[in-house]
Amino acid sequence: MAQRFTKASLVAAFVAYIGGLGAGRALSATLYSVSDSTTVSVTGPGGESNSSKTFDSGTLANTTSVSKQLEISSSFTSPQVQSSGTATAGATASLGRLQDSSFAYSLTNGTGLDFIGPGTSVSLTWTDSLTVVAPTLSPTTPVQFNIEMDFSPFTLAASSTLGSVLEQVGVGFIVNGSSPGSSLDLNQVLCDGDAEGCFPPTGPIDQSAILTTYPGATISLAGNLSANGYAYAYGCPYSPCVNQSESGFQGAVNFYAVPLTPGASYVSASGTSYAPGVPEASALGLLLAGAVALALASCVAAGWRSAVYAMTGTSLESRMR
Repeated sequence: MAQRFTKASLVAAFVAYIGGLGAGRALSATLYSVSDSTTVSVTGPGGESNSSKTFDSGTLANTTSVSKQLEISSSFTSPQVQSSGTATAGATASLGRLQDSSFAYSLTNGTGLDFIGPGTSVSLTWTDSLTVVAPTLSPTTPVQFNIEMDFSPFTLAASSTLGSVLEQVGVGFIVNGSSPGSSLDLNQVLCDGDAEGCFPPTGPIDQSAILTTYPGATISLAGNLSANGYAYAYGCPYSPCVNQSESGFQGAVNFYAVPLTPGASYVSASGTSYAPGVPEASALGLLLAGAVALALASCVAAGWRSAVYAMTGTSLESRMR
């Protein structure tokens, strides 16, 4: 089964990842960066066989965007159980914006303890640095910024007739300033559930905080999105039947840095503006990638429902009634 993470472990892993940046120090050869690590996999009956595809860009220094879409499908036949699984993931990391669209679907038909478990795992990260500019202010004048994590609606779906679903989505935003006390971190575990899956918190999930710094200071930024989704389906213990499980989620998070002090602004190492506004070209490309992934997931789901009909002579929907 998949490894669960908690809010504490999410934050600890993220802090360790960007630890090389230090407090307000950019890596000497890296002014800004993005990274994308995406895996889709299908664990076969009994967990004995596993097929997977992985894309790991590594840390792409001085790069503004990276995107990847993966799909994998597998079918297995044992003496008592037929099983099939598919997993798709479309992920994009760009400066100030991270997006993921993932889907996993599993199907079993027969009697026995065999199971099949398709899943997706995505980790996206970006880093950049800002220099505070305030030509009309003295070097000792406090300058304030509003730091925000703004989520587009996250859509999560989970269902299972006889099986289990695990979904995990966590986001972090760490800001480190070169002046004392000018550091903060925002984090949000949107989903960490199993059994029937889970859904986002009912309350507001956007977060913001005030950062106080000074003219000429350097501020390092780092954002991360981690998401896992697994859908396990099992054979029936006593008599032949059809079971299915599905896990799916899609969404994006934007990261903003907005000057609040009159006369203050910033210049980023990448030239990117982190003010709320119309999506730039890279963001529009990210939206397109998410739409393509969602369309692919819908096609895959339709294909597996056709497989249910071929295996049983009845539709999945009618068997679920």
